[in-house]
Amino acid sequence: MESSKVTELTIKMNGDSQEKLLKLMGEELETTEQLLDLIKTQLRFKRTPNSKIYSQQGIQLHDDDVLYLRDADTLYYDYKGRDFDSTQIIDQYQKEELLGQGGFGRVYKGRHKETGQLVALKYIDLQDQQKNASQIQDIDREANILKMLNHKNIIKLYHAFVVKSELLLIMEYADGGELIEYVEQKEGLEEVECRSLFKQMISAIEACHDQGIIHRDLKLENVLFESKARSRIKIVDFGISGRCKGQTGERTDAGTVRYMSPEVLQGLDTKANPAIDLWSLGVMLYCMKFYTFPFNGDTPQQVKDKIINQPVRFAKDSPSTEELMDLIKGLLIKDPTKRFDLYSVKTHKWILLSDSAINLKCDLAKQAYQREQTRLKEEEEKRKDQQIIANLLQSVHKNNKDDGNSNSNYLMINRSNNYNDNSPEEEKQSPYLNLPGGTFHNNHRVVGGSPHPSSSYQQTRKILKNVAPEDRRKSHLGTGGMIVGITTKNKSHANSKSRKSDVRKSYQYGIDDENKQTALNVSNVQKQMPRTSVPKNSDISHIVPSQGGSAQKDPKHV
Repeated sequence: MESSKVTELTIKMNGDSQEKLLKLMGEELETTEQLLDLIKTQLRFKRTPNSKIYSQQGIQLHDDDVLYLRDADTLYYDYKGRDFDSTQIIDQYQKEELLGQGGFGRVYKGRHKETGQLVALKYIDLQDQQKNASQIQDIDREANILKMLNHKNIIKLYHAFVVKSELLLIMEYADGGELIEYVEQKEGLEEVECRSLFKQMISAIEACHDQGIIHRDLKLENVLFESKARSRIKIVDFGISGRCKGQTGERTDAGTVRYMSPEVLQGLDTKANPAIDLWSLGVMLYCMKFYTFPFNGDTPQQVKDKIINQPVRFAKDSPSTEELMDLIKGLLIKDPTKRFDLYSVKTHKWILLSDSAINLKCDLAKQAYQREQTRLKEEEEKRKDQQIIANLLQSVHKNNKDDGNSNSNYLMINRSNNYNDNSPEEEKQSPYLNLPGGTFHNNHRVVGGSPHPSSSYQQTRKILKNVAPEDRRKSHLGTGGMIVGITTKNKSHANSKSRKSDVRKSYQYGIDDENKQTALNVSNVQKQMPRTSVPKNSDISHIVPSQGGSAQKDPKHV
């Protein structure tokens, strides 16, 4: 039979300030009866059949609990068998400001009255179905184990005992704030910083798993920074809070569900399993890097469905190393038997990479992402430009069909010599606009045709200006104007091989030889016309300039 090897214990009377030191002369404790006999014979305390002994957390000791006793532990003895008086411990601390509260209970900042040591006083609400002796004893055992853990990344637990309907935890005070607040403040962490914090989490989890303690409630809210420097973390609430809050897949809010594994949500694994904590670590790592949860939803049920059925996906707008994504995938495997264990995590290539290697890989990933975004943007702009030109040509074709004046009619926009191609776009916007239906000034028709908004002119210029020189030549874009096509009445004339050069020259003006003089006359009208608005109802489409430059009636219209 196993026994406890301790040399001395401090025995206090329950509800009394009297205390004595119990020294064990090499005796090994195996049962509570043996301990009670030593208290009676060595300390001369009265004993009755109802005598009880309590741990310093206020939980009655049983035979199995004797195995966890350590040197210098303090025990409380009551020969009458009365309930533990927790006030004798609470009274040692001065309760100060409220640090936080929620569904779990409340947390206060506390100070030891004699030593001035700062502590955190956490009160956790016990649910009705949890208030049986067996479960409270389990909580007490875990509290005793946690008290023995002296790990730099685990919050130190000094006391844990039941006060009425609450569990009171007296813990080490950490004033650096919660990890979730830090991640929200920075909107996600750099990969090197993620790894530094994650390695500390792994070290703390391993220390507890080695003692058979499963956290059950790992999340960013349960990770604190030791100080304002925010370099060392402390994990809180190992095992105890998960038990007290009775967390299952059916009884948690959306925030907590996001960290829970598929097997817990489905009720497939009711026992404490290290794989539960490994899944939660994967969710936490994802959140730290990508500033979002891997499985999201508006309700707990939506989140639950995605955790069970949806594969993990990564945010494209936050490039990361392939090694990090591989580790997260391994931690978020649905099957707990195939999920990464602690050894797989500790020896993973992402954990073993140097900081400089991670930074280099992240920079390369970001550059590749930016190049891809630039390519996609250029393709989208090209597609839009092609669509706009196609729409313009379709509109011109429709106008030609409606007018019936020529076999083919295309759009030409003259560039005035007064506007330099190298000047800003705003300075090149001429108030005159030549379109197939006529010439327009300030949105009013000057010579024939149907009205066209000047915005079409500006938009077309902007599009065609970006056409490469070689493409401009292919599209018959001359230096004197941007031409999408040519107006011709004589198809054979335009298709004649013997006059290709003449036609190519005339492309710069958008005319053929037969109509060249008419087009030049129209151009003269444009040059000589004052830059003032023309009344919308004025019909001057038949006006052409005389040789002297003044306007006169066209004989055809007299």
